[in-house]
Amino acid sequence: MTTGYTPLTTPQFQDLLDIHGSNLEHWPELDRKAAEAFLQNSAPGQEAMRRAEALDRLLAVEMTVQPASRMLRDRVRALPLQHPMNVVPFRAPAKWAAPRARLHVPLLIGEQLWATGAAAAVAAGLLGLVLGIGGLAQRPSPDDPLNISELVFAVPDTVQQDMQ
Repeated sequence: MTTGYTPLTTPQFQDLLDIHGSNLEHWPELDRKAAEAFLQNSAPGQEAMRRAEALDRLLAVEMTVQPASRMLRDRVRALPLQHPMNVVPFRAPAKWAAPRARLHVPLLIGEQLWATGAAAAVAAGLLGLVLGIGGLAQRPSPDDPLNISELVFAVPDTVQQDMQ
């Protein structure tokens, strides 16, 4: 004869107890049958059920709300409808202001700032194009040994020989 439910373990029962509470009538039918069978033979399950029932009793106690005292009601009524700082904007006197360091470099403001960077990039690209096409910047031939000083300082070998 099959019972239609899977036997529960203690952690599974605890999870179901946390989900559905201690009243087995609120549980789904298959879970309820499995829990009833589990509770018949499990001491840890019975202890967990007792703790859950105690918790349910504590939560079921009706809490009475005390009316606010007359003093509290008077204090709440005395509060302004708007915060005073929102009604009149506060401005500190100028004599309270700390001196500020001023930057004396002229800067473009707003949307013109990006144009300065774009213009610099275009100018650098055009300069490289003119130097490359005009032959002013020459690549060394693969047969010549690489002279680092000529590349870095743009000093021809003849000037270096004259200096020695």
